[in-house]
Amino acid sequence: KYLPSVPKKHNLISKLRYSKPKKKNSTRVVFELTGAIKPVVFALAPTGPYKNRLVVDLYSRKQKSFSVDKSTAKKRTRTADRDIIIAIDAGHGGEDPGSIGPAGTYEKNITLQ
Repeated sequence: KYLPSVPKKHNLISKLRYSKPKKKNSTRVVFELTGAIKPVVFALAPTGPYKNRLVVDLYSRKQKSFSVDKSTAKKRTRTADRDIIIAIDAGHGGEDPGSIGPAGTYEKNITLQ
């Protein structure tokens, strides 16, 4: 099988390729990059139609800077006489079930109770 080609205007990856692994019974995939990145790598267990998966998120190390024009910034007034609502988002949706406990309890079901 061949690796997919990378769009020409991709901002982080210039090329994907296989390489000779250091050990037998292993696989090596090389990401040729356009600059410095911060990788986040994690595995996902099988769920639904998907088998075991490896996810690689790549974040640019370039800091995006921005400035706020203080003359247009609005100040918030705090009122002590108001109800405070705290909402907790399980952060899972679509096909990602989130964590599943030893007894088969889904994290999102506990969080949403």
